[in-house]
Amino acid sequence: LIIRLHKKEQHVQDIIPINSHFRCVQEAEETLLIDIASNSGCKIRIQGDWTRERRFEIPDEERCLKFLSEVLAAQEAQSQLLVPEQKDSSSWYQKLDTEDNSSVFSGLLGFEDNFSSLNLDKKINLQNQPTGVHREPPPRPSSVNRMLPREKEASNKEQPKVTNTMRKLFVPNTQSGQREGLIKHILAKREKEYVNIQTFRFFVGTWNVNGQSPDSGLEPWLNCDPNPPDIYCIGFQELDLSTEAFFYFESVKEQEWSLAVERGLHSKAKYKKTWQVASVVIWLGDLNYRLCMPDANEVKSLINKNDLQRLLKLDQLNIQRTQKKAFADFMEGEIKFIPTYKYDSKTDRWDSSGKCRVPAWCDRILWRGINVNQLHYRSHMELKTSDHKPVSALFHIGVKVVDERRYRKVFEDIVRIMDRMENDFLPSLELSRREFVFENVKFRQLQKEKFQISNNGQVPCHFSFIPKLNDSQYCKPWLRAEPCEGYLEPNETVDISLDVYVSKDSVTILNSGEDKIEDILVLHLDRGKDYFLTISGNYFPSCFGTSLEALCRMKRPIREVPVTKLIDLEEDSFLEKEKSLLQMVPLDEGARCHRNVFRYLMAFLRELLKFTEYNNVSANMIATLFTSLLLRPPPNLMARQTPSDRQRATQFLLSFLLGSDED
Repeated sequence: LIIRLHKKEQHVQDIIPINSHFRCVQEAEETLLIDIASNSGCKIRIQGDWTRERRFEIPDEERCLKFLSEVLAAQEAQSQLLVPEQKDSSSWYQKLDTEDNSSVFSGLLGFEDNFSSLNLDKKINLQNQPTGVHREPPPRPSSVNRMLPREKEASNKEQPKVTNTMRKLFVPNTQSGQREGLIKHILAKREKEYVNIQTFRFFVGTWNVNGQSPDSGLEPWLNCDPNPPDIYCIGFQELDLSTEAFFYFESVKEQEWSLAVERGLHSKAKYKKTWQVASVVIWLGDLNYRLCMPDANEVKSLINKNDLQRLLKLDQLNIQRTQKKAFADFMEGEIKFIPTYKYDSKTDRWDSSGKCRVPAWCDRILWRGINVNQLHYRSHMELKTSDHKPVSALFHIGVKVVDERRYRKVFEDIVRIMDRMENDFLPSLELSRREFVFENVKFRQLQKEKFQISNNGQVPCHFSFIPKLNDSQYCKPWLRAEPCEGYLEPNETVDISLDVYVSKDSVTILNSGEDKIEDILVLHLDRGKDYFLTISGNYFPSCFGTSLEALCRMKRPIREVPVTKLIDLEEDSFLEKEKSLLQMVPLDEGARCHRNVFRYLMAFLRELLKFTEYNNVSANMIATLFTSLLLRPPPNLMARQTPSDRQRATQFLLSFLLGSDED
């Protein structure tokens, strides 16, 4: 790809090889999800082999489509050559920075030594690596927070080191590991005997950047205190508002803001990037709570009078917390700054658009936990990139630090006790029930049944649900046991919840009658016997997850169709038709009902395009949206879909939108 930049005195030419590192992405209008009437033209993002990203705007839609088609053809031709790419100094471009050969993560609490060493593609690949069979569980909260801890240059005090023996306790992967897991369980209960609470300074910041790129330094936000914090916790919202980021979770702006954060950190300390597990929950972000006062002028008048307390009584979040309807067990510091939303971008003026938004404290920081003391809670008016102002809070948080000597003493005491007990006793469990019936199960409606297991033996025991013979999972996709494993001390009891939740991954086989709400769980007791639990119930079929062909053939509601009939209707699955569409097989080879439904939909969309001058909806916009709905691969192949596949499917749909029904 040759890019020529014509200036008054000279012409600059840039050559980008089209190889496996080449990326060309059409960027949908950022206002698509907000205001359908606006139109920012056809935008293209291009990035080559180790080169910076280029962004172009092509006003002519036909030229844009022609350009994308030529790029797609070049990429397909390159992929067929299978020529090994050169990696020495004679290649097209020499890499500017060398890779760190050390692993990205070192253990559970590892560090990424080079803050900016990973580019966005590598991060996405790391996040998308398969870790097991995919299933969609019921929603549940996450316990991992991303943090940036520092290394003070002037501090030579060493923290307690984790020995190899201690590290092995956290990885029980053998039969001896089961014993070590029990020791770890008891160690956790006796941690007060060997743990000290050490206070660290936490800087917590949140900013809704409204899809903008950084245009100034972040020092007024991140470097606003004379003393550097020990740990940074930073959260951004609306980092990228493009349609591509919304559908495919890919964005180059993440790297831009990461670099801006790195440059803006406190100058008196060095920091590393890490992931940590903490017992304190900090909830930050654009929570979007507003004021129960619709008159923007009245709100602005009270702000000018600095009568913030009256406005805070009308704050929706404060009202919800007072009524115990949201964040009931969270705390928030006293707000002494003016509302952080909404401003005209690049200014300190309140919103002057036609909507004239009422000012509000949308951006908040709350916390839950012990040993937490908030020192500051403030906004940062100096930064004007977005229509929001950034907010920060400074905390003193007590963190558990292990005393190595006392830890070793407790550890050896537990080992001696375990040795005596294992020589004399065997584990045993008592179950409160073993049969469970789930009635009238429906799509995406969670049902729970609970039971208790008690350790009626004289030794601690480890229990877990294990797969049956020839199975890879301990249960079917629509079932889950929580917790699925654990430890019990003598006379200790734990409640176990059996959750039935039919997600998009399991609804199809239940609708077709290929599967039923029936299963047998095996509860295994280490060094003990197995216990069997029977699961049964009935499922209400749903149109969700049923193929279009089956729905077109039904003459009655789906729940009135016998199961045997559903199986017959599903024999010619529409998923195969979707696959044939992706392979661009002519539609006249498909079933008549498929062809008619597809032709009717295309006719409707072409009718919509006749009013482009009123609705500003382009053929390219429609093709981008409906391609992800109509021409998506089966769920088990979704992760293998490449940008080239998506572009080819979009071009395929465009040929119908720009053609006629007769064509």
